[in-house]
Amino acid sequence: MDYGTEEEQKKRKTAIAFAGSLAVTLIVVLAYSFSGSAPERSDTIEIVLYGDYLCPHSAQAYKNVKHMQRRNGDAISFTFKHLPLRDNSELAAQAAECARDQGKFWEYHDGIFDATANTRDAGTRQVQDQVALDLWLNMGTFRECMDTGSKASIVEADLADGMSRGFRGTPTFLINGDRIEGAIEITPFERYIDGLLN
Repeated sequence: MDYGTEEEQKKRKTAIAFAGSLAVTLIVVLAYSFSGSAPERSDTIEIVLYGDYLCPHSAQAYKNVKHMQRRNGDAISFTFKHLPLRDNSELAAQAAECARDQGKFWEYHDGIFDATANTRDAGTRQVQDQVALDLWLNMGTFRECMDTGSKASIVEADLADGMSRGFRGTPTFLINGDRIEGAIEITPFERYIDGLLN
């Protein structure tokens, strides 16, 4: 899929990231508050989070999902998709995929989000390498993976998926297929999930 020149992509991503930052908090009470009817309940909830490792609101959204996983166990199925809208966030996403090759995707995923939450620039190779070092990854293998850009196609596929769905900001959730945009405070998030579970 053609996204235009590199400069056009950069301008578009900057504009999207700015637009997304204008509505970073979305309070969700219960699904029937919006639809007028009770949501369909099920034994399991599928949560897909489209996030950006350089987005602090994506980091908070992921923490909320982890809380719900601890609270509800196997009732929560979680998938993370890359939606790198900020400068250099593609590299952070590729780094996580390189860590996956060594069986450490989720550990790296947590580490790079922690770096963002602590105001470190997770878009730099220095921070990406440090997270890999902290996890005792094979640095030769990790750096070769990064230098060759072998995971770029995976990140680009996630980005294309999100863009095709009309997602223009992070975080964006699909919860049992329903789209919710923006950061969600933990209390209304709990109420929303509780309203979907049997």
